[in-house]
Amino acid sequence: MAEPVRVGELLGSLPGLKDRLAEARLVETWPVIAGPAGARSRAEGIDQGVLHVAVDSSGWLHRLTLEEARLIGRCREIAAIRAIHFRLAPPS
Repeated sequence: MAEPVRVGELLGSLPGLKDRLAEARLVETWPVIAGPAGARSRAEGIDQGVLHVAVDSSGWLHRLTLEEARLIGRCREIAAIRAIHFRLAPPS
């Protein structure tokens, strides 16, 4: 009889799934990564290595843009991204 396999191990072996799960975890964790700006912004998703973030005011957009290098470093602890694209958007 074969040894049982954990579902997580099985799913982790599917091509690309591990990366997608890491990206989903990054989007979910954005408020923690962004700190005080987390309440004024929301991660919308990742496309071709770029994290897309909506920001509710121009002041916070400017602040996040200045902190982009630090934020990318924190994000890379969770998922492989190459950039963050911030855009001005009303809160949802």
